[in-house]
Amino acid sequence: MAKISNHWTIYEAAHLLNRAGFGGCPSEAEAFHGRGRHDAVAWLLEAREQREYPQPAWANPDDEQLAALENLRKRSPSLSAEEAAEKRREIFKERRRQGLSLLGWWVERMRVTEAPLQEKMTVFWHDHFPSSI
Repeated sequence: MAKISNHWTIYEAAHLLNRAGFGGCPSEAEAFHGRGRHDAVAWLLEAREQREYPQPAWANPDDEQLAALENLRKRSPSLSAEEAAEKRREIFKERRRQGLSLLGWWVERMRVTEAPLQEKMTVFWHDHFPSSI
């Protein structure tokens, strides 16, 4: 088996950053190139802990928020059809807001990640097994 050279160009490094992650600025491409081909690939494949990235506040509701949401979901027999429809609109509006918040959170996490291949594969599998967001 032929041994693969550790030499590569800055363009190959930038291309790998684009394909296995989300690219990088010229200084990031230069630093990645400086690792050499073998170390750069090993770095991409290395399973490492993600730094703690805070979740949106609504993702960890307290008991009071959960109770308020449960009350919003329940349809009281005393509600008119119009009031029940208004409650449903409130719930859907909040879900849309949370979905957009989650999307923004995820994009920011991908932007600052220390494991670009892991995030890129998350995007791939998210598209493969679609969700409602």
